[in-house]
Amino acid sequence: MADGNQIAISRLQSIPVQGAPERKNWGDAMNVRKATLASALVAAGLLVPAFSSGIAGAAPGDAMCHVTSENPHASKGSPGWIVGKGRISCTAAIDSVEVLVQLEQLIDGKWVAVGQTGRNPQDKPKANTQYTAQGQMECRPGTFRTAARGSGVYGGRPSGSMAWQYSQTVTDPCN
Repeated sequence: MADGNQIAISRLQSIPVQGAPERKNWGDAMNVRKATLASALVAAGLLVPAFSSGIAGAAPGDAMCHVTSENPHASKGSPGWIVGKGRISCTAAIDSVEVLVQLEQLIDGKWVAVGQTGRNPQDKPKANTQYTAQGQMECRPGTFRTAARGSGVYGGRPSGSMAWQYSQTVTDPCN
């Protein structure tokens, strides 16, 4: 079953959110910020995303991929560094998947990408297995968040999240 934070894509039909206005441009639906994003990758390649409120899961032959971002924190393995992790997992074995992660800092009222971006491309990822990447930078004071997004290929057809998924903000994560 899909939850309210997922974008379900089915090759059979789209399922609108209860009470939501009908959308003619489904690309706009993917620009909504959520803590969790599900990008479905369908073998047929007929991508029609819709938000789901627990009323349907992926149809047979579909794969639902979930992208999450974790709060930035002081690295336990590399003292003196801030890390922010992003993860992706899919409900089925697909051709390939990738998660992209970056740290962002609030500077003069705007979110700015800082530090080193992390990527984790995987060929033939296993179903229900999490793949992680992390953005990182040396510790410094400020307000930070982690941004993550994912993409993949299923049945030779590429698909991906168009919007970044953001963690909660953290002030001075190394203190």
